[in-house]
Order: sequence, then C-alpha cells, then structure tokens
Amino acid sequence: MATKGAFITLGTQIGIQSIGLITGILVARFLGPAGRGELAAVVVWVSMIAYLGNLGLPAANAYAAARDPGRIRTLMGNGVIAVLVQWPLLVVVGLLALQYALGAYTEQTQQLAIVYLCLYLPLNLLTLYANAAQQGLGQYSAFNAVRLCVPVSYLLGISILVWADCFTVAGVLAANLFSNLATLVLVLGLLLPRIRTAVKRPWIDLTALKRDIRYGFSAHIGMLQPFTG
Repeated sequence: MATKGAFITLGTQIGIQSIGLITGILVARFLGPAGRGELAAVVVWVSMIAYLGNLGLPAANAYAAARDPGRIRTLMGNGVIAVLVQWPLLVVVGLLALQYALGAYTEQTQQLAIVYLCLYLPLNLLTLYANAAQQGLGQYSAFNAVRLCVPVSYLLGISILVWADCFTVAGVLAANLFSNLATLVLVLGLLLPRIRTAVKRPWIDLTALKRDIRYGFSAHIGMLQPFTG
C-alpha cells in the first residue's frame, strides 16, 4: 500500500512539473516580460499570505484523520469555521501587504491583486484542509488526483485564453481561480461518500479545533524557512 502510494505521488509530481513547464512557457510567450512580471508579483504575494495564514491546519488535519478516521465530519466542519475566521483576517493583512509590495505597479494591477486575494483565500484554504484529510485517511489516489487537478484545470483555462485570443493578466488570474474552484469541487465530491458513512459526530468541535491549531502551528513554524527561501 505504501509503495503504491509512493509511486502514485511520484507520478503525480512528475505530471505537475510537466504541466507547469507548459503553462509557464505559454504565459511567458503571450504575456511578455512586463505582463509575466505583474502576474508573478500578484500570485506570489497572495500565495505567500495564504500559506502563512493557514497556521499548519493541513498538517493537523492529515494527522487527525490518520489517527481517528471517524473525525472526518468534525474536521470538515471545523475547517469551514476556521476559513470563515481566517478569510477576513487574512484579507486585511493582505491589503496592507499588497499596498506595500505592489506600490510600484499600476492601479489596475493593484485592483486585480485585491480581487484575486479575496477570491483565492477561501478556495485555497478549504481545498488544502479537505485534501489533507484525504491524505490522512490514506486515500492516496484521490489525494493526488486533487493535486493534479490544479495544473490540469489551469492548463485548460490557459488554453481557452489562447483560443479566444484574450490572453491578459486578468484572464490568467481568472484561469487560476477557475482551477482552484474546480479542485475544491473535486475534493468535496471525493470526500462526500466518506462523510456520509462516517461516525455521526458533531460537525463542529471548537475544543478539537483549538487542539488542532496548536499542533498545526508547531509544525508550521518548522516549514516556514524553506518556503520563505
């Protein structure tokens, strides 16, 4: 089982890197140096805010699901509560950070970054929390299908932009958001059967959520250095 999961994960990683190479070339080709720079600035800063703000809950969810699979309902309910709290707080932090980081860019780029920030955060966080639970349950095929869905759906969105001859920074950001939405729908669809058959526990357990945050945050601190690098 572990060997099969390792091969699936390795194959998925190769697929992600290969598709990323294709989309990277397309974006650089059609946006040009200036547009590619604007896109990178928006995506990198928003992604960093989302990563720093998840407080390690993906790691905590994976651990909790592996230790007690019957908690899956509570993990999903707590994940929604966590996102509802994190979302507005991270938007405020993001607005301050983007104002400083993108001060040299045009007003249009700054506005695109704000819209992208507000829409990306809940999609990304919910997907991470749900897919981490799948990983903890040992559903490696489903876990990696979700990981692969992001670049595949992004490539689809990029291809539509090329076909429609409307390749812009705003269009690429929209394609990115589409890929995150499609991935969230996929992971929730994969988890739904497990949730239906899970032990009937409360959807929300704030005590367990606090415990998971403490565990996740301790793991999060250790992973920040390579990310910031």
